[in-house]
Amino acid sequence: MTSVAPTYTLAGHVRSTLFACVAALAAFTGCGSEVGPDRDCESGKCDDKEPTLAERNDPIATYLKTLDISDEGLMASSYQDILFGVAEVMGCSTDSIAVFTVSDDLIASEPFPRLVSVACKDDDSKASDFFIAASFEDAETGDVDIHDVEMFAWDKSAREYMFYAFEPDEEEEDLVRLEVGPQRCEGCHLTPADTSPIGMRMTPIMNELNRPWTHWNAEPGFPSHQFSVPPGMDEKPNYSELAIARRAPAQRFEEIVRFGGHAKVASARIRDRRNAPNIDEIMGMLRPVFCSEQVNYVSEDHDSGILFNSALVDPGIRNMYVQIRPNDWAWDWLNDEVVRLGSPNDDAVVQIPVRGNADVTMETSLVTTKVLTPHQILRARALDSDNPVFSDFRCNLWRDAYDNFKASPPDFGDATRNMHVMSELFEKIMSVDGNPLAGSNPETIIMMPNADDRSITRLRSAASQGQLENGNCENDGFCAGDVDALGARLEQNVQAILSSQPRESLRSMRQSRICHILDTVAGVDGDDRFPAGSTRFPNMPSLPSVDCGSGN
Repeated sequence: MTSVAPTYTLAGHVRSTLFACVAALAAFTGCGSEVGPDRDCESGKCDDKEPTLAERNDPIATYLKTLDISDEGLMASSYQDILFGVAEVMGCSTDSIAVFTVSDDLIASEPFPRLVSVACKDDDSKASDFFIAASFEDAETGDVDIHDVEMFAWDKSAREYMFYAFEPDEEEEDLVRLEVGPQRCEGCHLTPADTSPIGMRMTPIMNELNRPWTHWNAEPGFPSHQFSVPPGMDEKPNYSELAIARRAPAQRFEEIVRFGGHAKVASARIRDRRNAPNIDEIMGMLRPVFCSEQVNYVSEDHDSGILFNSALVDPGIRNMYVQIRPNDWAWDWLNDEVVRLGSPNDDAVVQIPVRGNADVTMETSLVTTKVLTPHQILRARALDSDNPVFSDFRCNLWRDAYDNFKASPPDFGDATRNMHVMSELFEKIMSVDGNPLAGSNPETIIMMPNADDRSITRLRSAASQGQLENGNCENDGFCAGDVDALGARLEQNVQAILSSQPRESLRSMRQSRICHILDTVAGVDGDDRFPAGSTRFPNMPSLPSVDCGSGN
């Protein structure tokens, strides 16, 4: 039999990570959850019931349908069984299987390796069709537990990733219990943010998506940093068979996630532009322009002092300038993706939260499909531009507009597709108190480098009086200019940080962003992904300690 009934498998088994959040160094409760045809969709997180195994067409489902699975979801299987079985279904040779390893003290008190595998490792698109992870230690052997597994695969028909998990059954010790569609995987793979993720799709995650990939095995090709495993781990049978014999570097996993997984999801999301006008779909596609759906982390190279400048400047802004003109810009932040801090002297700055690549990829899709223009994106991102990730002001523009649209649905007129009205609705989002955040000239950009209370108050007042173009950034906290003025202001901000004790500034920046994650995600009441009292920190790697004040 291959039907799988709802299962409840968390009793007596407390997990501390979620699959690709595991792959991404994120502390989170495991991907296992109650599953079945009935889901709570009242919060807007899902539109349809979770498809059963029989209704799924992804590579994992295709393989699982060949197995003998009881009505209770019991089967005889392991990490290797699924890995090699699904690879065969995909037409991938055993030689094409790659295993990526991340190791830190996220789960246990000492560093322990967690494995993520793909097949067809040299093809970004095909490799990103299937991910499987083993994240926990076998308490009896000290080896990687190959019967406690989380995995997902791309369903080309549904154009989304389908999630699965299994773990040893408490009564049938030779069997594992399969879970189809663990719902709380949404809490990490959908979005860790505290806003209902309407119109989104689950996405693969690798938090440290840029070199030096702290805690990841980077070899061969690059040196590993802060990557260690328990003594004798190399001789453990499971670890040796997988992590040693099929070892692959973090750089390759980055490429698979970035150019395979994130591109897949963005392509699927942007297809919604062709649908009949629907406010949820429209706002779902526009959301990453304003809000942080996913987060990445960048670290200073431990040897050279090089740091990706996404820590300082929104990488989406850089993309938009390149869309406008590929080269011949005057600023270092745009002409080079990195900044050079000098020799770290054992004082490297690590794991700074930055805007997620998944967000930037989706935003770029809005431009390449001509839903929005680069200039529109720059106008949105120029608001609170010193805070490229976690801007309450920017995201509240989206939240307020969505609330207004739900209360008073917009008139779509004769429009037959979402894309016909998205630019117009974007302009409605770009307003405060009903007043547009725009100048009299179409090329004008209203800039607000830091959306503090004083700047927001003055911006609101000027918008209500039609005086936005008279603002002064130094005195009022906002001002008007063109794309050159915005680029120059960003350069000024970057150079100010780099000119005096840059690592101290970067550590302060890191602390405020990490505290934002803890404040807004941990234990969010009213969201079934984050039960009250939860200690889950989605997308939260094993970081140096931070002081967020009382209550954190």
